Amino acid sequence: MREWFPKEHWPYLDMFGYRQALGTILIHPITGLSTGITIYRKAPERPFGEQERRLKQALTPHWVAALTRARIDPWTRRAARDLNYPEVAVVDAAGQLRYATEDFGEMLQREWVEWRGPELPIPLQTMLASKKAGKFTGKQIAATVSRRRTIGLVQIRSRRPADQLSDQLLKTARLSAQGLSFKEIARRMELSPATVRNYLSTIYSKLDIKNKVGLTKLLQDSE
Repeated sequence: MREWFPKEHWPYLDMFGYRQALGTILIHPITGLSTGITIYRKAPERPFGEQERRLKQALTPHWVAALTRARIDPWTRRAARDLNYPEVAVVDAAGQLRYATEDFGEMLQREWVEWRGPELPIPLQTMLASKKAGKFTGKQIAATVSRRRTIGLVQIRSRRPADQLSDQLLKTARLSAQGLSFKEIARRMELSPATVRNYLSTIYSKLDIKNKVGLTKLLQDSE
């Protein structure tokens, strides 16, 4: 390690007895995220050999996966499960990826074929910069973006038919699927029955369905 560091760092290395180091870095080909693990050896007369390098290179992906699950996945997986978004990424305020689930990059490429990390695609960066939670609906995916101070959370999934509905239309559709009448929906949403009727006509047209049975099935498939 003394070949790696200038002399002013040697006292720090000596404090922990570091003499040899063997580092392995993994770089995701799509997201550009890098993770790595370094192990140290005290004995200067026993440098790491080629067999040890190969063994560590084979084991590192498994170690990184275990550390990720222990430290980060419980939070991101819980967030994904709560909103039914299977792929999650943690980003900084500038939209740079800091952590992403395994298939996050592949799913982004469904919408932006040429995309490569580590920066989010521009539409998602713009949402993140607004500092407000938002939703993105593309041709292939749907995404939510939320931010807390300097950290952002991006969650994505495949697009569903109901994603093309506004929040107001989606709420109307769900109440109708529950069996409420025009008047009951109007009262619940503080709208006129005529407005509710127009909403439902728009919903049926957008989703290409004919009746409440079709609406109920489509919403169930979208949850």
